Order: sequence, then structure tokens, then C-alpha cells
Amino acid sequence: MEILKAYRDFMKDNNRLILLMGGAGSGKSWTSAQRLLLKIINEGAGNKILVVRKIQRTLKNSVYDLFIHLIETENLKSEFTCFTSPMEITYNFNGNKIVFLGLDDVEKLKSFQNIQHIWVEEATEINEKDFRQLNLRMRGISAYPKTFTMTFNPVDINGWLFKKFFSSEKVYEASIYKTTYLDNTFLDADYIKTLEDLKNASDMDWKVYGLSEWGAITQNQVFRNWDVYSEDRYPDINMTIKKYEKLFAGVDFGSTHASVCLLIALAGNNILVLDEVYIKGSASTNIDFFRKVIDRNYPKNVIYYADSAEPRSINEMRRLGLTVLAVKKGKDSVKHALDFLKRYHIIIHPRCENLIKEITSYQYLYDEKTDTIFKEPDPHQPDDTIASLRYCVDRMWRLPNKIKAVPSLY
Repeated sequence: MEILKAYRDFMKDNNRLILLMGGAGSGKSWTSAQRLLLKIINEGAGNKILVVRKIQRTLKNSVYDLFIHLIETENLKSEFTCFTSPMEITYNFNGNKIVFLGLDDVEKLKSFQNIQHIWVEEATEINEKDFRQLNLRMRGISAYPKTFTMTFNPVDINGWLFKKFFSSEKVYEASIYKTTYLDNTFLDADYIKTLEDLKNASDMDWKVYGLSEWGAITQNQVFRNWDVYSEDRYPDINMTIKKYEKLFAGVDFGSTHASVCLLIALAGNNILVLDEVYIKGSASTNIDFFRKVIDRNYPKNVIYYADSAEPRSINEMRRLGLTVLAVKKGKDSVKHALDFLKRYHIIIHPRCENLIKEITSYQYLYDEKTDTIFKEPDPHQPDDTIASLRYCVDRMWRLPNKIKAVPSLY
């Protein structure tokens, strides 16, 4: 078997917990299958390996077919007996087995004992409770080290995997291997081009699937078209407020929630979020919030688009000399604004910390029981800065011919 250079240490690793974090096409799944196939061939009789995904029906066309392809590639078909019901692969010379199981069949999992190795594919699909239950299955005296391997794309910086294995609050120690498509010398040119095209299509997808860096991508994620500004990455983008003649501000008033003002500019197909005013707390008042906005000393021609549900607050802003228009709300207005924002590339100044926090985890409503994603945001998530961002572009999606962007800067 030819092993990719980036995984040679992984092939020899006998640590109990092993994490393979990789982008798309990085070879992590193929190499994990190689490793386990060699173990049932070379380790003594009685070896049982459990290969897991969250949902049973996803196993056949993913990891099971991967093992079949590997066996055929290595001309080992005569040495294995393969079944799809139950889904198992047995090495004929010693009886060692690879068993495939979905975690939606919990009772079946409880019946498994004396497991030598576990591999969880797409580990971001499972939760920490699943992980603990699987780890409990791997017990007993053995002549060989027991290993628990998890492979995944780093799609969720807010999830338990990051918190428990990577953050300053981590509680589990593991061997961690990080790889990208550049580590896979077997990739064809067309696939490499497909991946590298993500640079222009989606910053979040490129970050996760291209660079193998932690992001926030779930199936019901609202925004993937955003990035945090850095001078190295965007040398031609000027994030200085005074650079732009056309600036737009969105204001969301809060009482129990935060009060937020965002300032944006348009630059070609880019929405530049230049500044954020964010105030929260029971002791704060509208006047405290307005003073913070005025202290920013934004240009006089800035129009503030504010929540129409707060006419008193709007009038208070106007009395302070600010030009404020009430945002019209109505049927599907949230959907239209979000759809408009998703057509642009959103570049956020790093000082806009609260927007970055919210946009990272902002999701559509999702029903796990029916696996249904609704085209409306989950109402239970923080959205104060997102509301402000929607208000910034209110006139743009309603009156697209009235507001023009400044020329593209890159």
C-alpha cells in the first residue's frame, strides 16, 4: 500500500485518541481505511473494528464503499468476505471483522463489546455524549493498543470538538493531524481547480475545505460569503471610513437586547462593514447609545436606517441632528434582505467583534426530526448585529436602481 507522506506518522500512532482534521480531498478518509485494513490483516484473531457515522443510511455509499474500493485496488478481494446486511467485512484468514454502524441505532451499539479500534467518519455529526458512549465500548485486555480515530472537516468552531480538543478549555488529549488537499499527491488537476475556485466563491468554504482552518459551516448556515479584513489578504481594500463617499448605517434598538449601529460601504461586489457600536445592559439607555454613535463622528451625509418599531427612538436620534429613516417591515422582508446580503462578499473589520460572533453561527431554522431546513432564521439565536446589517441594505434591495456602489477596488 502506498501511504501519503503526510500520514506516515499517523499510520504508526498508537495513542488511544487520534484526530484527523482535513479539508476536502486531503486523503484523511482513504488513509484511515488503509490503516484499519492493515490492522485486521496483521493483528491477531478476535480483532473487531467499529466504523461509525451518525446516520446508518449514510454508511453504504461512503465508508463501506471506500473499503470495498480499497480492497479491490490492492487486489485483495479473494481474502475478504463482504456483506451489506448486516454491513460487515471479514478477513478470511483470521476472522477479524470491520462492522459498520450508525448511531441512530443506539440499542445495537450497546451490544458491542471488546472492540479493538473505532473510526468515526464525519465526527462533527456526532455529539460529545455519542463520543463518550463509543469510548466506553473500547475496553478489555488486548495484545494490541486500542485506538479511537475521528476524521472531520473543521466546519464548526462553535461545536464540542473544537472546545474539548482544541481550545484553552480542552479536556481530552489526543494526537492531532491537520492536512489539506496539497498533502494528497493523487488528486487530479480538475479537482484541485474545483477546490481553488472556492477562493472566489466562498471565503468560509475555502477556509474550511481548502485551508483546513476552523470555520462555521452547517447545513443550515445562513452566511458563508464573509471574511474578516486583514491587510495581507485584501491589500487593495481600504477600510478607512473617510475613504468612501457613500456610507450606510443600520440601527437596531434594544432594551433587553443590545442596541447596535453598523456602518458599511459598497465597493463593487463587496459590502465593507467598517464600524460597530454595540451597547448592552440594563443600566444603559438610548441616550448612552446615541452618544456612542455621535462620538464616532461619522460623516454628516450618513443616513441611518432604523427599526420602524421604535418611532420614539427614531425621533430622539433626529433631535440629535442625525438623518434617520424608518425601515419598512413586511411579509418576507427579512428573507429578501438576507438574500440580498448573500449576493455580496462581506468583508468585516476586526473591531466589529459582535457581528463576527453572530454571523459565524447564524442559522436557518432546522427540524432535526424531519431533516428540514426552513428559509427563515432560527428565532432563538442572537441577531442584534444581523438585524442592523439588514437595515443597512434596506433601501438597496427595495430600490436597487436608486443606490449605486462605488467602483470595485479589486
